[in-house]
Amino acid sequence: MHLRYTLGLLLVFLSAFRVAAIAQTGGISISGYVRDELTQEAVSSAQVELRTQSGDTVGQSAVSGDNGEFRLATSERGDYYLTAERSGYQLASIPLGNLSQSNLVVLLRRSQSVHGSESRSAVSAHDLSVPSKARDALAKGTEILTKASPDYGRAISQFQRAIKACPTYYEAYVEMSIAQFRMGETQAAEESLRRAAVLSENHDARALALLAELLNSRNRFSEAESAARQAIAADERSWRGHCQLARALSGLKRPSEAESSARRALELDPGNPVPSLVLGNIHVQEHDYAAALRDFNDYLGRAPGGPQSDLVRKSRDHVQRILSAPASSSVQAR
Repeated sequence: MHLRYTLGLLLVFLSAFRVAAIAQTGGISISGYVRDELTQEAVSSAQVELRTQSGDTVGQSAVSGDNGEFRLATSERGDYYLTAERSGYQLASIPLGNLSQSNLVVLLRRSQSVHGSESRSAVSAHDLSVPSKARDALAKGTEILTKASPDYGRAISQFQRAIKACPTYYEAYVEMSIAQFRMGETQAAEESLRRAAVLSENHDARALALLAELLNSRNRFSEAESAARQAIAADERSWRGHCQLARALSGLKRPSEAESSARRALELDPGNPVPSLVLGNIHVQEHDYAAALRDFNDYLGRAPGGPQSDLVRKSRDHVQRILSAPASSSVQAR
C-alpha cells in the first residue's frame, strides 16, 4: 500500500512537471478529475488519453490517481478530444478543440455495478454472503439506472429481486433509493436508505450520506445533521458526509461550522464541484459576496455543464450585481 502511494505521488509529480514544460512551449495541457456519474465519487485507475479526430492517440496516456486526478499534455496544438475508460464503465469522450484546460471533470457512466467495497483490498464477510443471483440482479438494475434514458420502474424491480434473493443486501436498498428519489417517491427513498443503514449497522457511509442529502433537500436539517455525522463516523474520509453536514449546519444557521465542514469536503475531494457550490451558498449567508463569487466561479470552472450550472450562473450574476452596486445599495441588498 505504501509503495503504491509513493509511486502514485511520483507519477503525479512527473506528469505535472511534463505538463508545465509543454505548456511553456505553446502546446496543450489538460488536467482534471475522473468521477462516477451516479455517485460523484472519484474513479481511480481510469485510462485517460488525448486523441485526434481520426482516433489516433496523441502523446502518452495517463492513469487517474486515487482522487481521480489526471494530467495530459502534447507539444503540438490540434483539434483533439479526450477519452476515459475503466473496467465496469462505459467509454467517455469529450471534445476539447485546441485549447488547454484545467479542472476538467470527466464523468463515467457505469455499465455494471461498481461499489465502494470494490476498492477495499479485503473482501468482507458480508460480500461473501451475497449469492450470485442477488449480485446479478443488482448489476442489471444499476445498468438500467445509468442508461441515458433510464427506466426507473424496471431498475427498482431488479433491486427488489436482489433483496428477495438476499434480504440483508443493503447495497440494493441504496441503489433502489436513488431510482425512487428520481421518480419523486421521496418517502420510499427515505425508507430504503434507513433500511440500508440498519442492515449495515450504520457502517455504510454512502447510505447515511445519501440519507442526509435527502433530508437536507426536505429542509429537515436537524435529522440531516445526525445522519451526516453518522456517515462521517463510518468513514471520516467521506466527502459526501462532510458536504451534507455543511448543508445541514447552514440550514440550522450555523455558517461558521458549516464552512469548516464544506472545506473538509473540498479537501478530501478537490476535483468535486459540489463543495464549492455549498461554500458559495454559505458565503452568501454570511454576506461574504466576494468569497461567494469565487466559489460559484470555481464550481462553473469544474462543471460548466453540470446539473446545477444554470442556477449557479444566476446566483453568480446576482452576487456580481451586489458587488458592483454602490455601498448603500449593497447594505440594502443584505
